[in-house]
Amino acid sequence: MSNQWSDFIERNIDVPEVKSALKSAKNHSDIKQNYICLVPFEAEPSGFSKVISTWKLKQEQTEDQNA
Repeated sequence: MSNQWSDFIERNIDVPEVKSALKSAKNHSDIKQNYICLVPFEAEPSGFSKVISTWKLKQEQTEDQNA
């Protein structure tokens, strides 16, 4: 099935709807990566702080690489 999709995308990469769908899928993946944090429900507040600070550091590194 994945080969069928990749063949379809390769043949139709210049079609605006395909470009839009690919951009949407990439944005969705980026959002998911940015906002999903694996923290146990019973975690202490310090656990959440650690995850958030790690996420912020990763975001800053990504922004520095893109600049």
